[in-house]
Amino acid sequence: MARVSKTELARIRTLWEAIGGLSRPGKMPGYAWGIPAHNCKTGSTLVKVPGSVCNICYALKNRYIMPQVAAAYERRLKIYQENPTQWVDQMIELLELLLKAYPAKMTHFRWFDSGDLQDKEMLERILEIAWIVPNSIKFWLPTREYGIVKDVLETNVVPTNLTIRLSAHMQDRVLHLNQEIFGNAHVTTSAVASGKEPKTAQIGWQCPALKAGNKCGVCRACWSRDVPLVVYPAH
Repeated sequence: MARVSKTELARIRTLWEAIGGLSRPGKMPGYAWGIPAHNCKTGSTLVKVPGSVCNICYALKNRYIMPQVAAAYERRLKIYQENPTQWVDQMIELLELLLKAYPAKMTHFRWFDSGDLQDKEMLERILEIAWIVPNSIKFWLPTREYGIVKDVLETNVVPTNLTIRLSAHMQDRVLHLNQEIFGNAHVTTSAVASGKEPKTAQIGWQCPALKAGNKCGVCRACWSRDVPLVVYPAH
């Protein structure tokens, strides 16, 4: 831990409580923020579609449905909805203090380890956070809300420390971006390979986590704009 004052540590605890806390996915190199998966807009429809990625959603099973974990995600969404402007200010301050206190844990941050964008305003607030915090924090935002991203990018620029990755809805399918809409914004994509379609397992960057103890290890492809497509194995 870097040198921080007792006052700063106390402030971290206060802010942590104020925003409902952050997740620390064991697979990943840093923290994450998410909301309940059942609040997904597009995902709540796709979850009923066989062959869709949402039909096998990891955030609707295992530890994510444990009462204490589920309550934490519900609390984070409620806090955001009650005062989004205050949430932005508190998130910025918390991320900056965490970066000072734990720099090694704050190099990479994920939005939505569970859940997805709720509306344009939510994405605009995430953009605001990325613009203000130090560029040394790299953000990754996976989403199925193509329309929200399209609408927001018509009037906003994505900061270089944020990678927005549009997720293909169906397993073994690759999303082809409209370059006129998304190209200049450096938006990237992801897909999920079921193993039934060899072609999907031969294109893009193949996520190595399952071969590395279900951890990112040294891989940071998801956070990189230089990786246009990341392919995850179905799990």
